[in-house]
Amino acid sequence: PKHPASLSGTWTIYPDGRFGNQMGQYATLLALAQLNGRQA
Repeated sequence: PKHPASLSGTWTIYPDGRFGNQMGQYATLLALAQLNGRQA
């Protein structure tokens, strides 16, 4: 049987790189949160 994913936990990024890379990392984190019904 499949177990549901836990609703607890934290997603983080390591903001490495220049400003454009950091914005891309943040945008990805925001999109993942929205797709999974999480607070960003």
